[in-house]
Amino acid sequence: MSDLHDMADEHKRSDTSLINFMHNHKVSVRWVGRSWVASTEDYMGMGSSIRSALLNLERTMKYERN
Repeated sequence: MSDLHDMADEHKRSDTSLINFMHNHKVSVRWVGRSWVASTEDYMGMGSSIRSALLNLERTMKYERN
């Protein structure tokens, strides 16, 4: 997927949807070094914002499951 598609996906997700994702998957978010890290027990996503870290985590989880 291209960067433009990633950016479009990022803007489609509502805050409520991301909060539900965090709650359903028991996601923790923290600042590490110069980036945000969103993680579950088995997966991790990093980004320059909390939203991008959550979206990267979700992509990682979908990719690993398939």
